[in-house]
Amino acid sequence: MGVIARRYLMISALSLAVGAVGTRAYAQVCGDADGSGTVTVTDGVQALRAAAGLSSVCTLSVCDVDGGGTITVTDGVNILRKAAGLPSIDACNLVSAQAAQIIDQVRPFLDVGLGFIPGSGAAQRAAQSFENCDNGVGGTVEFTNNQVIFSTCQLGGVEFDGSITVGSSSVGFDLTVEDLATSESVDIVGQIVFRDQQTSATLGGSLGFFSNLGNFNLAFDNLTITTNSQGQLVFLSGSVAIAGATQQDLGSINRVDLVFDGSINARVVVTLDDRETALFNLDLNTGELTRV
Repeated sequence: MGVIARRYLMISALSLAVGAVGTRAYAQVCGDADGSGTVTVTDGVQALRAAAGLSSVCTLSVCDVDGGGTITVTDGVNILRKAAGLPSIDACNLVSAQAAQIIDQVRPFLDVGLGFIPGSGAAQRAAQSFENCDNGVGGTVEFTNNQVIFSTCQLGGVEFDGSITVGSSSVGFDLTVEDLATSESVDIVGQIVFRDQQTSATLGGSLGFFSNLGNFNLAFDNLTITTNSQGQLVFLSGSVAIAGATQQDLGSINRVDLVFDGSINARVVVTLDDRETALFNLDLNTGELTRV
């Protein structure tokens, strides 16, 4: 395996870790600004700060509890009432929030990792090296003919164990990734297959993300990728499906489909557990999700 191949695998792994390890917040609660799982006085204060234009962790989908379209003092009061166990309005648009959080789990891999699939036209972007573990002799990364093997290798606050295997038409993942700040870990298992078309690549296969925070699968359906003249990844066609391994894994959402057409926007189809659907546009540059 050449240096470029080694480096692109390392960066793919790093981007996978960023996307996969983190606080699970699929089952969000209306008014729970800090994502703790319950509505408290702290959440009400955060909403009041947002209403006053001050720094706040509030998002519109969680803190606009009356569905008015903006975060106001009334929303803050309603959240405080809910925290106190009093009657309150509970009209958040949580489908948008849940869908955004699910997509955020995989965006780093879509944004960065796929750019290093052979044939995508972006292998040169692997110029920066992640060949040494941050923890020195405490962790190792070994390159064989077709594998990268990690042993307690720490990179950027994330620890890797396991392997990535590259073949002539596939890249396989069998990794355990731990966020050192939170001690949360996830197993990433599966295989991406690709057809190398020199300046583009068409992907298939699936990856499984498994952790105590919830499990989901990321499946590729003829996703064709390339790069533009600025070296940015372009999703030409095809789709990616995100589905929970069990009914509970994605909260009220059954699956999320991202459909690409070569533009800066992806069409997002969210299928709920009751089989109803909600449609969104995803800005691939900013990550902003807008309901349509």
